[in-house]
Amino acid sequence: MYKAPTTLENVWPALEDGMSKLLNEFCSGIPFSEWMTLYTHVHDYCTSSRTQRVESRNGACFGGEDLYAKLVHFLEQHLSRILSGSRGLMELSLLRYYRLEWEKYTQAMKRVNNMFQYLNRHWIKREAEDGTKDVYEVYPLSLVLWREKFFVDVHKRITEALLDQIQRDRDGEDVDTSLLKVVIDSYVSQGLTAEQPPATTTKLYREFFEEAFLEDTQLYFSNEAVAFLDQNSITDYLRKVESRLAQESRRVRTYLHTSTHTRLLSSCEHVLIFNHLDALHAEIPQLLAEEKDDDLGRMYVLLSAVEGGLARLRTAFEKHVLEQGLNAVANIASQVTQDPRVYVEALLKVYRKYETLVATAFRRDSRFPLVKAARRFVNANAITAAASSAKSPELVARFADQILRKSNRTDDAHEIETLLDDIMVVFKLMEERDVFMSFYSKRLAHRLINNTFASEDLERIMIEKLKSACGFEYTAKLQRMFQDISLSRDINEDFREHAAKPAVDFSMLVLTTGSWPLAPAQSAIDLPAPLAQSEKCFRDYYCNKHSGRKLNMLYRHSKVEVVAHCFHRVYVLQCSTFQATVLALFNATSMLSAEQMAQRTKLSEPILFQTLMTLVKTRILNSKPSMIVKTEGADGQMKASLAEPTLAHLFAVNKQFKRSAVKVNINIQIGREKDKESTEAHKTVEDDRKFHIQAAIVRVMKMRKEMKHTALLAEVIQQLQSRFQPQVPVIKRCIEMLIEKEYIQRSSRSDVYQYLA
Repeated sequence: MYKAPTTLENVWPALEDGMSKLLNEFCSGIPFSEWMTLYTHVHDYCTSSRTQRVESRNGACFGGEDLYAKLVHFLEQHLSRILSGSRGLMELSLLRYYRLEWEKYTQAMKRVNNMFQYLNRHWIKREAEDGTKDVYEVYPLSLVLWREKFFVDVHKRITEALLDQIQRDRDGEDVDTSLLKVVIDSYVSQGLTAEQPPATTTKLYREFFEEAFLEDTQLYFSNEAVAFLDQNSITDYLRKVESRLAQESRRVRTYLHTSTHTRLLSSCEHVLIFNHLDALHAEIPQLLAEEKDDDLGRMYVLLSAVEGGLARLRTAFEKHVLEQGLNAVANIASQVTQDPRVYVEALLKVYRKYETLVATAFRRDSRFPLVKAARRFVNANAITAAASSAKSPELVARFADQILRKSNRTDDAHEIETLLDDIMVVFKLMEERDVFMSFYSKRLAHRLINNTFASEDLERIMIEKLKSACGFEYTAKLQRMFQDISLSRDINEDFREHAAKPAVDFSMLVLTTGSWPLAPAQSAIDLPAPLAQSEKCFRDYYCNKHSGRKLNMLYRHSKVEVVAHCFHRVYVLQCSTFQATVLALFNATSMLSAEQMAQRTKLSEPILFQTLMTLVKTRILNSKPSMIVKTEGADGQMKASLAEPTLAHLFAVNKQFKRSAVKVNINIQIGREKDKESTEAHKTVEDDRKFHIQAAIVRVMKMRKEMKHTALLAEVIQQLQSRFQPQVPVIKRCIEMLIEKEYIQRSSRSDVYQYLA
């Protein structure tokens, strides 16, 4: 049966009527059967033999140019009517009209696009492949025509209406955000690309809306900032800006395009923060002084958003921390001599306080110079100014000695380890770590020799912490000290089993020379007979077992327990070997002069006088004339001090000596001994530093062979700064020493050194 070809005149009226229903009465729609009829009309027309044909790649022929032109004309007429309906509308009424027509139009055109799918798949696709311009699939075509026939005429009024609604939103009025979102999204939907018509860009959105929006935003917030600052404090302004930025971020999420977020916040930050940096920076010292951590956190977040905003905050923070640290030390300066714990706790309190501030308010920003400021007040403060820069590490070492002794204030190992962690915080801030090690090693030696350490495990934990901070070499001698103590235990057990029984019960520590910070024997001594016989027994045993080794007795560090029957009750006196030797003389006589004691004990005068002063101070001996001198202090109170004896002084046992405890420790240090110990430690440090500097110079020159003076100084300082901060004049003197020793020489070129193999 023959079927007549389908013509455009036959099918267009039905198509036009169906599209009109969809565009004007979308909610009513059209029946599915009618929609299928319209779809069939499009198909039949495109495949009809009377239409203008376009051959496809597979040989089939399709038409559609006239139908496409009819569709364009129809949509243009429809958009002309929409444009006419918008005239006279302004602001909110215009936006509502726009949204209504846009939603009806786009939803209807999606149905129309499906209706013309056959045209899309064949004739339009073929035209696009052949490079024909201004030919789009039906739905993109509808958006292009909306833009060209309607939007270009109303976009200024639409944008002005949008900006008015956004300002009302910022002012706190209720606005229809869903209305704003639909209208703004339409800007993006119309940004079709010429190369890929279905795809969209934000070019139209930026050109017709975003630029005007950002300009309006800057003007709005610029005026608001000036007005707000005139009437409110900076802290209130910080909260206001924080709130405003959060609102703008919410605004982007609610109805603006996501691409606007970065530019919007940047504009707001420039107007609200950058333009008022001077006022914000001027408030920082007060916020730090008043400890307004929340406001400082807001300040940090806001200033970090603009270029150069944080520099002044970091500088003010460093200055404030330094001032607080110096003030904290100055406030406790008078208490430090008696209790170094006060000093360490004062340093830690300041450091922990601002460490917490950096962690919370400043988001753990490593650029904040907390460590730099802390190093300054740890290494140079009221305590170091009154004494020397070495006083700070000395006090920290003394505090470590306090908590590692048996006599510490707590037996809780966990608490002690926490205190050790605190010490390490201060230790890592110290520049003169070699001074710390000098005092720490001496006090560790005393704890090990006198068995006054609280726990060997805690001692090893502290050494591991120091090794972790400064390396193996820094703690090598400390570890060898523990090895000597362990070996000495085995030696004493073997001695008791295999050697002749000594006159008194005693134990001996055999220590390696060079590993222990102990001064060599300074004085001969004629020991009491029981002690001399016991020493000889051990010497014979040790020398027989280890031929070739030499034992040097360090009587200064030895301890003796003497049972005293000369008082109203029996006492056990814990004393030094020198004290025991002097006291033993009184077994045969009741009074002796210092000169007689010197002859019988063979002790040098300084050691003898020092020993006698301790015995007089502890009231074991009386002196004639009396060595106790009473003077009137500045407060009017009488104060007793101890004068140094002479060879003519006479001494006798104080029969009136009384103590509540049976065991009495009389092995005490007098002030002069403590000062001497500190002076010796500092001198040892200075000598050691020269050796370290010379060794560093030789290492560097051996590796480089030839080096300029300034480069050599920089390299040596770099190598040694983890241990101490070498001074340039000292480095120069060490260079001269090495030139004299012919390790290095000056080159013919100026300011250059050469290594001599």
